[in-house]
Amino acid sequence: PQLRVWSPPDSLIAWTVRHHRSLRARYEASFADPALAHLRWHRLRSPRALTAWSHALALPSGPAP
Repeated sequence: PQLRVWSPPDSLIAWTVRHHRSLRARYEASFADPALAHLRWHRLRSPRALTAWSHALALPSGPAP
């Protein structure tokens, strides 16, 4: 089957628009859940934030020990 990214009603874009609000509410509830307080959340709201976060995770380059 072909992936229908652009053709409604079962497209990836249409699904994203339909579910954005409910998924956002679910994520916000997870962020506030005391049972998940031990987790570290990273909210990457822009390409720049993603780049900065991924660079912070990068291991130093050089020969392996």
